[in-house]
Amino acid sequence: MQGNRSMVSEQGPGGVQSRRERKIALQQDVDKLRKKLRHEENVHRVLARAFTRPLGVLPRLPPYLPSHLENDLVLPVICTVRLKTLKLLAEVAVLEEEVVRLEEQVVNFLQGLYQEAIYGSSSEQNRFPSPK
Repeated sequence: MQGNRSMVSEQGPGGVQSRRERKIALQQDVDKLRKKLRHEENVHRVLARAFTRPLGVLPRLPPYLPSHLENDLVLPVICTVRLKTLKLLAEVAVLEEEVVRLEEQVVNFLQGLYQEAIYGSSSEQNRFPSPK
């Protein structure tokens, strides 16, 4: 390690400057990765909440998901993606409720058929007594 330090001091101001620049660049990379990690964790939380959301509650994107970025070129894309995501989530919520309604309707129809079958078989037995 001391050999490296002596090399840096021997390189002069240019060597020290490039080392500082590298350190700054690495710190910026770490900051970007931390932001990306926070975003991914937030997306994970949103998706987990979406799967446990009760019926009748319309989905929404929480405020901690980014609606903008520093880069002006990326801003319209992010807003468009966010809007499309909200529309898709709302559509999924409506479809989920429609599926639940249809499932309930199927259960009611099956119960009706079962009642008819029981009523029909009991009325037939009353009309035609079984031979002994």
